Amino acid sequence: MYVTFLFDNQLNVALENIIKESNQSLWLISPYIDLDAKTKDALREKINNSKFELRILYGKNKKNIKEDNLDFFKSFPNVEIRYNERLHAKFYLGDYKFLLSSMNLYKYSIHNNIEVGILGEHKIKGKLLRILKAPDYMVLNGIETLSSELLGTKKEENPIQKFIQIFSNSELLFKQQTERKSFINSFLNSEKKPEITIIDKFESKYKNSNLSNNKHKLYSATQISKTLNLSIKEINSFATTEGLIFDGKILEKGEKFGLVMKFYKDNPYIAYPEHFIEIIRNQK
Repeated sequence: MYVTFLFDNQLNVALENIIKESNQSLWLISPYIDLDAKTKDALREKINNSKFELRILYGKNKKNIKEDNLDFFKSFPNVEIRYNERLHAKFYLGDYKFLLSSMNLYKYSIHNNIEVGILGEHKIKGKLLRILKAPDYMVLNGIETLSSELLGTKKEENPIQKFIQIFSNSELLFKQQTERKSFINSFLNSEKKPEITIIDKFESKYKNSNLSNNKHKLYSATQISKTLNLSIKEINSFATTEGLIFDGKILEKGEKFGLVMKFYKDNPYIAYPEHFIEIIRNQK
């Protein structure tokens, strides 16, 4: 393993590279989360990768993750967010690199504080990548078996395993998982879209809505685009980022808010309640 000491802006660059180079999984562990523009842009490139798994752990206070960041994270097809009140560590793990740092995933810290960290890069990239592609229990067993080869540490000292255990033992607040089809099922039924499993314990501006599908006027994306002078693509992107829809399907959060699947000449489309227009207008 290669180990490098980094300071200040070097940490920013290292974190961006870890994100960009991670195609299988990414672990972001930080008590405070408020993404800066570059970090968010690097993450945004992964949103359409259905094989990419994002895991986030934050702490100290359940409000220590910005709401717009939370909505952004919820737009990923495979994401898990956990909370640990005792968390003080900052650790970022990609496919074959990790960053252990004093730096929070917080834009003020990134741009104003004097920070230091250690960047670790595995020599045997291919072997570690094969481990990280496996389910969690195989990740744990694989890292334990190869810890001395990859990290030069004893079994009980393996930092990656320790962080994974901390993550697994922390409170689950949100999980969204796209169930991937097997090769055989994909071949037999290629038209079937993947199922979405969602656990959401966060309070949201979209929850407990008093809107009724039968009492409130509904608008198509085409009608909203004309009203707000936005493209349909921008509207769909916004609804996806907010966690209301995914791949043309209304999610549970969207149903609670009042989105409805309607038909025009046998063609399905998503209809939005009037309050949705106000939310977009306020974001402009």
